[in-house]
Amino acid sequence: MEQRADKHIKFFVSLINRLIVKKPDLLIFDRLYLTQAFRAKGNVKDYAEIEELLSRYAPLTIFLRVDESEIQDRISKAAEHRSSDYFKFQGTSEEGALYYINQQRNLLELIKSSAIPYKIFDTTNHKYEGIAKEIIHLID
Repeated sequence: MEQRADKHIKFFVSLINRLIVKKPDLLIFDRLYLTQAFRAKGNVKDYAEIEELLSRYAPLTIFLRVDESEIQDRISKAAEHRSSDYFKFQGTSEEGALYYINQQRNLLELIKSSAIPYKIFDTTNHKYEGIAKEIIHLID
């Protein structure tokens, strides 16, 4: 989403409606409206229509968190194989770490105030196989 201030609610509603018409067994979104809520400085109440629409389909929010002390190192490692336009900050890796720490904190607050159930997984130690198995169990 290029327009950071816009909440893009109509876009998200339209997207969900287009996909749900196809009646999939499982539908996975990456961040959906939560990242945009952070960028637009919104809150979950702004997205009540989206949550109401999703709530008809037994949704579950999965949040992959990283220990804040590791975020700067993750940014440095990601910078080794991603272009600079991938990152949403300008400046030093310290400034980038602060941006992503604040984003993670904000997203955690958003999901905790959401009507949609959620599960938080700590990915600091890269134990993705166990996390994937638990997610499969949750959605099965």
